[in-house]
Amino acid sequence: MHPERVLVYALETAAIAMVVLALSVRGWRRTDRDQIAVAVAVGVACFLNSSLLLDVNPARVGKAAVGLLVWLVLTALLVRLGYLLGASGEVRLALLIFAIGLLALPLLGYSQSRSEPDLVPIDAPGELTTPDARPNVYWLVLDGYARPDMLERFSGFDDGPFVADLAERGFQVSSSSLASYPRTHLSLASTLQMEYVLEEGHDVQDDYKLFAPVVVGRSTTVARFRALGYDIAYGPAGGVEWAACREDLVDVCLPPKRPFPATGELESALLDLTPLGMLHVPTPYSDPVRFAESVVGPSRPEEPFFAFQHLLSPHSPYRYRADCSPRSTPLAPSSFVEARLPRYRTQVRCLNDLTLDAVDRIVERDPTAVIVIQSDHGTDHHFRWTDAPDTWTPSQVMERYGAFNAMRLPPGCEVPVEGQPLVNTFRIVFACIEGTEPDLLDYRGFAVPIDDIGGLKELEPERFEPGAVPSE
Repeated sequence: MHPERVLVYALETAAIAMVVLALSVRGWRRTDRDQIAVAVAVGVACFLNSSLLLDVNPARVGKAAVGLLVWLVLTALLVRLGYLLGASGEVRLALLIFAIGLLALPLLGYSQSRSEPDLVPIDAPGELTTPDARPNVYWLVLDGYARPDMLERFSGFDDGPFVADLAERGFQVSSSSLASYPRTHLSLASTLQMEYVLEEGHDVQDDYKLFAPVVVGRSTTVARFRALGYDIAYGPAGGVEWAACREDLVDVCLPPKRPFPATGELESALLDLTPLGMLHVPTPYSDPVRFAESVVGPSRPEEPFFAFQHLLSPHSPYRYRADCSPRSTPLAPSSFVEARLPRYRTQVRCLNDLTLDAVDRIVERDPTAVIVIQSDHGTDHHFRWTDAPDTWTPSQVMERYGAFNAMRLPPGCEVPVEGQPLVNTFRIVFACIEGTEPDLLDYRGFAVPIDDIGGLKELEPERFEPGAVPSE
């Protein structure tokens, strides 16, 4: 998503290769510099393609050591072969043509993709009557946090105490809410647009470029808050490029925690191509308490404000240890469900404590606050994304689409939260703030293959378990 940054890293890599070449030629004056140049190029290629052989998240240290040894031996052999073949002018010419092709193809693709995509239209509200009371609105999204009944059924975690604690603090906690999309960017975009943003038959080529601006500030929800005189604050998940904060779309970017030497998603992806990916460089992150404190920090938004924080937890990779202390570098998920479930339960338990702490901090200084705590979707412990959506069973659909939904609404607002799909979240919030009846949508769900946005299909009600979908 940031080819200009990739170019910088490419130039840095080329500079390092040139230094290695210069030192090598200086050290072996009688050796043909052209042969050394080919050998260095082969070494760079092996370094940047080590992920074809190495597992950057090995299950065992021994496996990592064996893989690294095999890679080193293979690299040494290929470098030696490159050195020998580099004596041939024909080989060097062929390699030069090959290198030009490697450079030209991505540059051509980049030049053809620079046109901006059509933006998702937003419903501009025009002039609105300013309500007598405009409470601050906090929206905390816990990525992959399952609905209480689905959490117990598929993860073996009893969320009853947390639900009860929220109820004591004035929250309505739904036991039957559903997400409309199984993927984060589509689910959040739908909630913020207060509509179904993608339906069957839509021709979408680059869904992240299309819907990321919706998630990070260019949405119908944000436009309406602005029309009501609200400032907008956004807290990015940290380490996720498409969800990075944009200062042109919001008033305040809430800063994540940055363990030294934290990197972003792009840097992590590039490092994972190399043996350095095994070092597991830290990534930025946030948590509920950080969110609660950031909105009153040095760069806090002006009141009234709408503050939105997206957390990657409890979704993998897993941030919290058993004692709830955060890892600077989270654990990658295991391919075995039996190994994932205990770690996922730990994330939920730790987040529950952090969320209650955050709620108490917010309410202590902001008693009239509207607080929404939700997930974007449920878990995926028991089905594979590589399976075609047509093969998902009702049980699997419920696991993925059963979403957590808890709302602390203003006093006197009697809109029931129970059973409301996530798409109605801000229809309810605005109705409570403006003193109107909410225009609520009937639930619709859409299946989206993980690798084919064009394969989106609407789910028939029978794809859900009986009673899961409210009748029209």
